[in-house]
Amino acid sequence: RKPLLEAAPALRAVLRKGNEGPNAPLSEEVAWAARGLGILEDEQSAPDLVRLAASRDVSVSVQALTALHSLSKKIILSRGDDLTRNARNVAVARANDALPGVAIAALKLLGALPDSAASRAALEENLLRKGWRGQTALVSLTRLDAARAPEVAAARIDAVLVAGTLELHLGAAESLQFFEGEGPPKPLATALLADRAARVRAAALSSLSKNPNPRRTAWLLAGLIDRDPTVRDVALEGAAPLLEKGSADLKRAWSA
Repeated sequence: RKPLLEAAPALRAVLRKGNEGPNAPLSEEVAWAARGLGILEDEQSAPDLVRLAASRDVSVSVQALTALHSLSKKIILSRGDDLTRNARNVAVARANDALPGVAIAALKLLGALPDSAASRAALEENLLRKGWRGQTALVSLTRLDAARAPEVAAARIDAVLVAGTLELHLGAAESLQFFEGEGPPKPLATALLADRAARVRAAALSSLSKNPNPRRTAWLLAGLIDRDPTVRDVALEGAAPLLEKGSADLKRAWSA
């Protein structure tokens, strides 16, 4: 909770001893060490985290996959070398795991690693399953496509809005943050901000508020007068940093 870089060597030692005889650390201790190294974004632990992501222990595998996701922003997992390929391979292998928690962590990681045919196939397969897996797969696919093929990402989300479940609508709302430049197409943002489910509207507003956009003030103004307090709460939080230099309308709506 209060990361200390000097703790990394001790945590790495726990990972290395994870499979060593009678004095090996408990799986719970290995899982906590993996979590800590993910919080520290410790690049030296990446090979051990890849190894432990294949663990049969649920807690260890989930925390290792989650830590690798935290490390994905580092250059060590974006170089396309053996380590990156191994991380992607283990995520593909765990993406269809019988245990949902493991599969979700793996699907999330696939969206953060360099694209490949195998990772895309795993994501597309899980998108068809709908539910929580489909939600995560949709977010990861959008993350892979939004920058280089935004029209493909937008078309996929549009299809989900026509016939999707609540979970897929939530995934679509979360995915809006990955569209760069002027953000997602206006019809997508408008549809998700007007969704019947307050959870979806709140998720869409939260996602859209993360990036500067000419339409952000209008979105937040609409959120501040939404009939559901959950959406208003998200709008209050999103608008607060903008009040000092924001419009008079935004300040009045926030105060009200």
